[in-house]
Amino acid sequence: MIKNRSFKRRFTIAEGAVIALLAVVFVYLFLQKNALVLLPTALLVIVIERVVHGEYVFDDADKLSTYNGRFARTECIDLATVVRVECKRQLFGWIHYVEIEYGAGKIMSVVPQEEEEFVKYINQRLDETEE
Repeated sequence: MIKNRSFKRRFTIAEGAVIALLAVVFVYLFLQKNALVLLPTALLVIVIERVVHGEYVFDDADKLSTYNGRFARTECIDLATVVRVECKRQLFGWIHYVEIEYGAGKIMSVVPQEEEEFVKYINQRLDETEE
């Protein structure tokens, strides 16, 4: 089995709405020649960076690293501490993500493009670490 594996982050409806809203605010402030145009521009860059460059990486050291772009810190969790992994759906199925419980009741939510494959892969890695 492949030890080093990465999954790209999925583009969600909420992120699309934030990008659209910030773009509208940017255009409005730009047309008004307002100096506050820099604020939505910076936020727009941060959100787009997170969406485009977000990924989840499994490495040889049995760690899952979540990378959320250049402006956010990378989080690493040890696969040996993972207690539960499951797909969650909310708001009539519009919002879906993978919930990972690890350590002493800590919970991490991830939104990979291929949720079922992500859960299958992490369960395979967990089975390997138990043996």
